Amino acid sequence: MNNLIHKYVEVWNTQQVERLSNIFSQIATYKDFLQEGNAINVLSTSIKETAQAFPDVSFEILTLIKGSTDNLLVLEWLMGGTNKGPFFGTEPTHKKVQIFGVDIIQVKDERISAIRSFYDSNQFTTQLGM
Repeated sequence: MNNLIHKYVEVWNTQQVERLSNIFSQIATYKDFLQEGNAINVLSTSIKETAQAFPDVSFEILTLIKGSTDNLLVLEWLMGGTNKGPFFGTEPTHKKVQIFGVDIIQVKDERISAIRSFYDSNQFTTQLGM
């Protein structure tokens, strides 16, 4: 299962969204406080938009632990990047951000079946001076 999570993070770092279908089940779900829906669809859009706003976006795995059941993982991550493109309708600030977050990930049949992501979106606006 750890290998699966590393592949997921690698998609964020390379923006190779076409690889999501090899990592997620077709009916996998994704949810954070801004968006929810089919994981492949939501994440494809989110990864592309994030990379446009932060072309040097990078995700780092800080902690990866097994949850209370064999099919549950908790991923603590750090996202970093420099705002060089429009972000939420504002012009680029050229400032760097570091955002911490946690994903609760369910795995079924060797594919991610659900992600619930938690992070403080105010970190973006504060660090970008918006």
